[in-house]
Amino acid sequence: MDIGGTFTDFVLYDELTGEYRTGKVSTTPKDLSIGVLEGLGHLAKDLSDIDFCVHGTTAGLNSFLERKGARVALITTEGFRDVYEIARGNRPEMYNLQYRKPEPLVKRRDIFELKERVLFDGTVAAAEDMNASLFRSAFSPVIYEMKDCSVGIFNDKAKMLGQSAGLPIFLGNLEECIKKTIDMYGLDFFQEGDVLIMNDAYMTGTHLNDVTVFA
Repeated sequence: MDIGGTFTDFVLYDELTGEYRTGKVSTTPKDLSIGVLEGLGHLAKDLSDIDFCVHGTTAGLNSFLERKGARVALITTEGFRDVYEIARGNRPEMYNLQYRKPEPLVKRRDIFELKERVLFDGTVAAAEDMNASLFRSAFSPVIYEMKDCSVGIFNDKAKMLGQSAGLPIFLGNLEECIKKTIDMYGLDFFQEGDVLIMNDAYMTGTHLNDVTVFA
């Protein structure tokens, strides 16, 4: 059987008699199995009589060509973000000045770079570069629209005393933010009651698209 975008076609072969039978029904895009069972029902009275079935479909290819699939993101190593779009740089029509490359399936804004470091045993460590990853993710519509927020309380040694339940996995990164702030300004810079509000991920770090409050 072959499930196409418009029709689902069938060929039935009887090994005992050598007889061939064909059938065609409309494809049911919402549930392809409906059309399949309908077509098989026209050709075979009892499906248990079928010993072997070969199945093919262009449903996936059609979704690919018509670009009706789900929106996807691509995560790649830092420095390789544009490789996907550049590809091999082939020009099928070398002298066609109006030639345009096909639009990539993944838009550039949905390609994210991840810093990584390979350890001696082959495992990958990304903890040291979490700041850079969080900074980039702050502009991701998936994260931004969720409006997530987390809160952590630290002592004067930059050790966490408590945290909220929002996204606790990112709160460990705030400890490093506070340490960097102290190193930058020095403890003598601060007076009792001072409050610093920062959203510069490069200088002092931050949590997603929110601000870091340092009191």
